[in-house]
Amino acid sequence: GIGETITCPWAEFPDYLTKATTKNALTFGINKYEPSDPYEVTTKAKENKIDGAYARIKDNFTYPQLVDDIHPPHGILMLDHDPDGVGKSFASPAEFIEHLTRVFPDIARTAYIARGSVSAGVHIEGEQPKPSAGFHVYLPVNTASDIPRFGKVFFKRMILGGFGYIVLAKNGRMDIRSAFDSCVFSPERLDFVAPPLLIGAGLAYTPPEITSQKGDFLYTNGLQELTADERKEYSSIVAELR
Repeated sequence: GIGETITCPWAEFPDYLTKATTKNALTFGINKYEPSDPYEVTTKAKENKIDGAYARIKDNFTYPQLVDDIHPPHGILMLDHDPDGVGKSFASPAEFIEHLTRVFPDIARTAYIARGSVSAGVHIEGEQPKPSAGFHVYLPVNTASDIPRFGKVFFKRMILGGFGYIVLAKNGRMDIRSAFDSCVFSPERLDFVAPPLLIGAGLAYTPPEITSQKGDFLYTNGLQELTADERKEYSSIVAELR
């Protein structure tokens, strides 16, 4: 693939969701080697940084790093809610956000842009898309470099708040889950925002609705690390759930 680093005002971000083609996807981290755009994205086996070919792996990507406290690098935090039939589902992004404020109230004051999952827009030709509780919520973050830490701590505090549960993987592994996916905060992860490529007859695609809320940046440093006692409590809760 081809990589490109983009900077835009928050108000223009929905354009990248609505205008994406079937060959577009987003990451919210950037190539830490800061190559000239565009640059080649390849596999680990074919990587050659001298020739400008980079693997999409965690070693090559990062969030914009903090240089000073006066001008922290902004970024986008994506929260992925994908109902699994076990945990709580939500009728709207607003209801999802209200749920999260029980653990971190600052989110209530934060701006967000939300859109239903791309897969939710696929439906039988001639019919309307079925309502889906799955969606992505995007929040503007004041200090992008804190996103990985924030994501890990927020997930653990959701479990501490009583909002954790177990989902059995196909191999029988007991996975700890909450209202949002804990794996999306790594800077190299892809967000598939483009329309799906429909192969065969009988299927249609209706773009999911985009909703938004005005507000402030999310100041992630307001979410504190777990104390020693809280870490013990977290381990105890996880053991009990399992």
